[in-house]
Amino acid sequence: MGFMPTQSPSVTIVGAGISGLACAYWLGQLMPGISLRLLERADRGGGIIRTYKLSEFCLETGPDCFMCLGPDFIEMCRSLGLESHLMPARSQRGVYLWDGHNPLEIIPGLQMGLTGQPWMALLCPDLSPLGKLRAALQGLIPEAADPDEGLGPYVRRRLQADFAKELPTPLSPGLFSADPHEPGLADSFPHFAVYRQEVDTRHEELTFHSFRGGMQILVDHLAETVQTNMHTGVSVRQILSGEKGWEVVSEDSRRWHSDVLVVALPRAATAGLLGSLDGPLASKLSESGSVSGACVYLGFEPTHIHLPLDGYGFVSQDLAARPVVACTWGPSQQGVLLRTYLRDIDSLSSETLIEQTLDCLRPLLAIDEAPLISHVERYHQAFPKYHVGDIAQVAELEEMRQRHPGLYWTGPAFGVAGIPACVQHARRIAEDILQSIRS
Repeated sequence: MGFMPTQSPSVTIVGAGISGLACAYWLGQLMPGISLRLLERADRGGGIIRTYKLSEFCLETGPDCFMCLGPDFIEMCRSLGLESHLMPARSQRGVYLWDGHNPLEIIPGLQMGLTGQPWMALLCPDLSPLGKLRAALQGLIPEAADPDEGLGPYVRRRLQADFAKELPTPLSPGLFSADPHEPGLADSFPHFAVYRQEVDTRHEELTFHSFRGGMQILVDHLAETVQTNMHTGVSVRQILSGEKGWEVVSEDSRRWHSDVLVVALPRAATAGLLGSLDGPLASKLSESGSVSGACVYLGFEPTHIHLPLDGYGFVSQDLAARPVVACTWGPSQQGVLLRTYLRDIDSLSSETLIEQTLDCLRPLLAIDEAPLISHVERYHQAFPKYHVGDIAQVAELEEMRQRHPGLYWTGPAFGVAGIPACVQHARRIAEDILQSIRS
């Protein structure tokens, strides 16, 4: 059993992605002078969030924007001096659906299936008259009793069956590799919960945001707050618990001791580290699974793309027929940068991914020249799979975790989706640690 001290504890955080860094930040804010240590396998903190230039094109290797800022995220940005760097990231003119032949524009201002201006549903060419009326009046439709309602049933109930058929199919599998009727709404799309609770302010909440200078500025500022306490290049092999606290063992047999342990890793990695400590907990952690993906970056001169690039991208309606899930675009210093998302790519080379992406985009966007730059980022088993019932599973995991005082976890693996939500959850974990000490 983990030991909880009466004095300010020592804390080890395994994993220095956005969740691990945010947890370290909040612990420092809530308990100044705390003995804190971060262990990270890579040579830098921040996880997949990284911004760099390739021949004057600005590439985001992780998320390039986020939604639903939230008070905790705003407070953290203000404290880090980043509030003035926040900016709207994308056009509100909508997205396209690709049917395999033509780009089909849908509701202007659409963000992940909702619009802050419901009347704009009247402009959607793919909705029936009844669907348009129902979408325009969506704020008057009562919520379902089940908080873990699937995305497909949610959109069908609020926006009529024809729109439910068109929208969740490309969005949900593309982001979470799951049946659109399966992902738990509150887990995989937390801004829907914001929509439910804040109908009057939903237009503001559904705006995409980013940072001037790129997303990496966020994790760089967070890393600076804990720089002296972060150990990079550390691959953790095992986690042990004894009467005097927690012990973390690295692959090269280094050992670190602390009173409190926070794991900020994917579920599968967490299961591997906790296997010798609690077999049933490790097995439960391994149940949900994860998926791989890739992002192909292609840079073009504006004159090489002849389709007007309105909105901010497209999503594919027929995922079974092609590997491309979605594509977003935006101006860069030298031209136009296309970010194309693919799945089921583990067996394909980077050259093949680029070739398949170009084969898809050339006729669709009327591209008649070779790209100025091309680059592939791979994410092996990096994304959790969300399902209806995942809320209950996370609750069950929490009950099992509480058998080990001083053990905590945070991050997308545990029912948290999106950067602001990761920041909020990390704060709650830091507050739980503080409460445990005080009690």
